[in-house]
Amino acid sequence: MSATSADVARRWFEEVWNQRKASTITELMHPSAEGHTSDGLTKGPDEWKRRMWDRLTGAFSSIKVSVDDLVSKDETVVVRWSATMVHTGDALGIPPSGKTVSITGITWLIVREGRLMKGWDGWDATGMLLQCGGATLHPALSK
Repeated sequence: MSATSADVARRWFEEVWNQRKASTITELMHPSAEGHTSDGLTKGPDEWKRRMWDRLTGAFSSIKVSVDDLVSKDETVVVRWSATMVHTGDALGIPPSGKTVSITGITWLIVREGRLMKGWDGWDATGMLLQCGGATLHPALSK
């Protein structure tokens, strides 16, 4: 029995993030896959791993991602997720704070033949930076 697009998406979040299995990135992401984030475009699993996964797993330990909602139709899967993690590394250029960080996000995926072809991520990077001390709000915004 072949995996559905929803199965592939659930496996991605569980294995790549919660289990930190780097091998799953190469297994599930097509070699020509595109990843779209506010940080720019990545092409292929190696670039995505270097620019996204290595940096986040190098900055945060105890990453736990929960799939809060998932909608799937044919090749398209949309996941609303939340994550908690502990800021223990400096891979983002921010000294480790030891703080627990909570963020939310939405990921839109195109899955073909059991592999991720395209993905768009929108998540609270500013909130993440504020929580671990990598950014501060302008005083006018913190009132």
